[in-house]
Amino acid sequence: MKIKPDLKIILATILMALVMLPVMAQERQVTGTVLEPDGVTPVFGATVVLKGTTTGTSTDARGAFSIRVTGTNPVLEIQFLGYEKQEIVVGDRSVINVTLQEEAIEVSAVVVTALGLTREEKSLGYAVTKVDNEDLTQVVTSNWLNGMSGKVAGLATVGAGTGPISSMRVTLRGDQSLNYSLNEALFVVDGIPVRSGATATSSSSPYTNSGGDFPVDFGNGASDLNPEDIESVSVLKGPAATALYGSRAANGAIVITTKSGRKDRGIGVTINSSVVAERAGYWPDFQTQFGSGSDMGLNEYCFWTLNPDLTGTTDYPSRNLSRYAWGEEFSEDKLRYQYEGKDWETGLISPTPFVYQDDWFTGIFQDGITLNNSIAISGSNGEGQNVRFSVTDTRNKWILPNTGFQKQAYAFSFETPVNKWIEFRTKVNYYRTDSDNMPMAGYHQTTVMYDLMWGYNSNSMDNWRDEYFEGRFNEINRNSNISQNGNSLVVAGTGSYNPYRVLYEELNTTDKDRVFGNIGFTVHLLEGLTLDLRSGMDLGAEFRTQRKPKLTYVWNNGFYREQSMLNLEINSDFLLKYEKTFFDGRLISTTAFGGNNMVDHYRRNTVQLDELDIDGVYHINNVPFGIIADPSNYRRYRTINSLYGFVSLGWDDTYFLDITGRNDWSSTLSRDNWSYFYPSVAASVLLDQAFDFRTNLPVVSFAKLRLSWANVGNDTSPYSLDQYYSASSISGGYTLPSTIPDPMIQPENVESWELGLDAKFFRNRLGFDLALYNSSTTNQIVSVDIDPIVGASGMKINAGEINNKGIEVAFYATPVKTRDFTWDINLNW
Repeated sequence: MKIKPDLKIILATILMALVMLPVMAQERQVTGTVLEPDGVTPVFGATVVLKGTTTGTSTDARGAFSIRVTGTNPVLEIQFLGYEKQEIVVGDRSVINVTLQEEAIEVSAVVVTALGLTREEKSLGYAVTKVDNEDLTQVVTSNWLNGMSGKVAGLATVGAGTGPISSMRVTLRGDQSLNYSLNEALFVVDGIPVRSGATATSSSSPYTNSGGDFPVDFGNGASDLNPEDIESVSVLKGPAATALYGSRAANGAIVITTKSGRKDRGIGVTINSSVVAERAGYWPDFQTQFGSGSDMGLNEYCFWTLNPDLTGTTDYPSRNLSRYAWGEEFSEDKLRYQYEGKDWETGLISPTPFVYQDDWFTGIFQDGITLNNSIAISGSNGEGQNVRFSVTDTRNKWILPNTGFQKQAYAFSFETPVNKWIEFRTKVNYYRTDSDNMPMAGYHQTTVMYDLMWGYNSNSMDNWRDEYFEGRFNEINRNSNISQNGNSLVVAGTGSYNPYRVLYEELNTTDKDRVFGNIGFTVHLLEGLTLDLRSGMDLGAEFRTQRKPKLTYVWNNGFYREQSMLNLEINSDFLLKYEKTFFDGRLISTTAFGGNNMVDHYRRNTVQLDELDIDGVYHINNVPFGIIADPSNYRRYRTINSLYGFVSLGWDDTYFLDITGRNDWSSTLSRDNWSYFYPSVAASVLLDQAFDFRTNLPVVSFAKLRLSWANVGNDTSPYSLDQYYSASSISGGYTLPSTIPDPMIQPENVESWELGLDAKFFRNRLGFDLALYNSSTTNQIVSVDIDPIVGASGMKINAGEINNKGIEVAFYATPVKTRDFTWDINLNW
């Protein structure tokens, strides 16, 4: 049989062959070698990838590679850790030899140190960690201090978590003093120390109506700062790093530099907007098997006590209910008379299944949200004059109903040369914070968490919500010792409240204004000789109210308090600095002498009503006839005068030595001991320079060994050494304090040393910072008990010693670094 060829098949076969010919021609093998910059040493493990594909290989021990390439114009991407990435056009070549170029190493970072001086990080003989703005704002939080967590070895931030602006306690390398308030790091903004302590009220007697404070956290000074206006943060750890700041920085310092105007000519506008959602993430691990009661009590599960005829009607809660959660075992088959079973229109009560309610604790929490919007305008004439102005608005709704805050932040910066000898600069920040309610903390009946913890796991939160918003809260959850129209006003035996009543009626408000800033001049006297003059102010004013309606636990007749607070701190300083080089630039020296005057003034005025005339009216004039408001005031004044100086030497950009000394005169100590001097010494050597690691050990990019020693002091709080009189409750009477001082008290003393090693490898792609430190605090200022026969029960003396030592390790790596993507890893311990 003769087969006739199909013309269509023949044509299709020829056409397909023609198409495949160029494709086959484009796929070929390319070989080559990858060498180090010397052109001789092979690179083992370099990656060779065909750009735009997943085809790739790596070089062997001889630096050789082989890869199949396709396409009309193939390009090979070749890269290795510590070297610049190269893209090689293959063309018609089949053999390609590549010599890598070393990746440019960043020059030593410049950090801001004590007194606002900028130094190269490589020259410092003590531990400093820099945190840039992008690290603080990359993940937006309601408190910028949260962004510091985990980024600095030895830094611990502890937040109370009691409210949307709750205080953050910041410590460096743990506590060193028995005086709790003296362990926090000093915050410095643009060279000026600022107030950072917590502004919470304490809880001296929450259960009595003796005028004790209620535990409410109104935030601390450091949290007022706006992260959008922060340029960078330098964390100075150890007394040697902060000795020039005096006794206030004995536990380290957080040195903050805010943004300035642009340096190049022109105008820039930056707009940022962010939304942060938050949700309560962790709950206590509650048991779900047993209901309210104790010892599996069988008569302690009812919320309602029935009438003798068991008609199902009643006007009062059960008095047999226990707030413990180890009562009868839950079961859907068990019907019990509970709050959810009452028909509030007819008053009839029907039994409902005695089961565990999943939302009895969590149902009150809501999703929190923070809206943040900011705009910044900066400009420069390109001749040294620049300006920046920013506005930021923050609005927060917290995770508990009827709580949150609003905050507005304004920042202004201006720099200009006055003439060729004088430069002028100023920075001002203003913050306004308002809150209609900050939740109360502590362990007592008027805090939400207490009421939740002692709530009832068989009662849904929906019942509490309905009880309050439908006006039924008089039926339940008020003091069992109070009655109104024959009705008990709290679930008997519990003392627990409806949490919605606490959140919507027991309010703690705050209106806070704060402004801090500085004004300064730099005078160029001679070549290398400059004089810096600077004065800064931190002024805060706050108005708070706290209110409790009638029939509140303990405060049966209601309560109202107003507090106004003013805090002013002024720092003025000068610094005369001379810089000179010797021996053809091999020796660089900086010598400086300066002084500081710090004035701290605090005032608090309080007016308190322990009884309201008209319930729900909160005003200092709403007091029953014959009763007067209870006023009180507190004032604090403190000043420290200081003189200081330092010498910094650098030889061959390899060996460095810093020597500092400072003397303080503190008003809080007696005249015989109010003057105290403390020195510090820090030295460092760049091992990679001293031993020429670039040639002898090229894998090491940088290595620095440092050693420092310091001896600093700590004063005490104002009036601790004075015997002052307090007005007695008896008209015209006064009382002495129960604790008397030792007039010869000396300042606390902190002596410390630190040894550190900072090393970087593979062109700064891998590195670590290791520090060993040891500090000893003596002459602790503490109160001890004494024989009351002397007329007092306690005395303040110097006693005690605390030893604080440890090891810090910071590890960092950059596994991937390209033009468009960088992956950094930072670990610390």
